[in-house]
Amino acid sequence: MQRYLRVLRRRAYALLWGGATVSSVGDGMSFVALVWLVLERGGGAAEVGWLGAAFSAPVVIGGLVGGIFLDRFEPRKVLIVDNAIRGLVMASIPVAAAFDALTMAHLFVAAGAYGLLYMVSGAGLPTILPRLLAGEELVTANAMESITWNLGGVGGPVLAGLLIAVLGAPAVVVFDALSYGVFVACLLAMGPLPPLRRAATVASRGLWPAVRFILATPAVLAITLLYMKIGRAHV
Repeated sequence: MQRYLRVLRRRAYALLWGGATVSSVGDGMSFVALVWLVLERGGGAAEVGWLGAAFSAPVVIGGLVGGIFLDRFEPRKVLIVDNAIRGLVMASIPVAAAFDALTMAHLFVAAGAYGLLYMVSGAGLPTILPRLLAGEELVTANAMESITWNLGGVGGPVLAGLLIAVLGAPAVVVFDALSYGVFVACLLAMGPLPPLRRAATVASRGLWPAVRFILATPAVLAITLLYMKIGRAHV
């Protein structure tokens, strides 16, 4: 326990971890709420399946494109843009519901936008950690990342189920939109990231060599896709 408290005393890391955790819980709540909204609009098993596909299918493309941006720009700024966009996309759902203008297509588009950008934060967090911590503290921070995903993957859906019964599904999506705002505020409060330590700095030639290797190696490709699917299963 002491090692976890020690890393949380690092202001920048505490802001990063806290914002990511709140956002992860919001994501776990939002998926349940969107399924509920699909069912409320007359959807059945097929429509729920298409919603799940909209959440998951764009992850592969989004992960590759997001990696390029994370490689070329400061990761904190990339995460700010990512979370701001996803927050606005999710906020559009309760707004449309309030005006009785929410359609099935709107829900699918929102899910697709979420899936496309999902890996930006998923890959961005490990990219930022070596700039903030080193040694044993970095190992501890990596362990704490699993707490973030577990809270989102387990606590988020349970909380969503309770709140949908009381407040309705659109209100639950409002919480997810606000959780992105919390994460953006935390990222802004962190300030500019320090440069990578010399030992952690790697000369970059872009992602294309890595992409070619993955696509040309079936075993590596299968493992990569499986890892992405496992990551999505936490939401």
